[in-house]
Parts: sequence; C-alpha cells; structure tokens
Amino acid sequence: LVGLERKNFPPESVKLIKEAFRLIFRSKYNRRQALEAMQKELPHTQEITEIIQFIEHSERGIIR
Repeated sequence: LVGLERKNFPPESVKLIKEAFRLIFRSKYNRRQALEAMQKELPHTQEITEIIQFIEHSERGIIR
C-alpha cells in the first residue's frame, strides 16, 4: 500500500484495494466466497476488476 501511495494513487483506490485484500487474505472465506464478496460489496472500479480477473484466471491459484 505504501507503494501505491508513493505513486499517487487516489486515497479511495488505496482504501478499496486494502479492503479487497482483507476479504481475500484475512476473512474466513474460501477463494470463491471471497471473490463473490468482492463483487457484491466493493464498487466495480478498474483496480478491483483487475484483482478479481487475476484471481479468476490464475492457473496455479493464490496462497493465503
């Protein structure tokens, strides 16, 4: 997140990315549930859409 702030990402974008990562890595949701929660709870910004697409198209999955 520090890198995003240094690159002058808007504070709202940083906040949304932080929330997305909280849903993925700190919640009790499995991968599918976390993606569904992100799609329902977070606005459909470019950053959130890219995170969702990256996880959905990952052939090897992600490590939690």
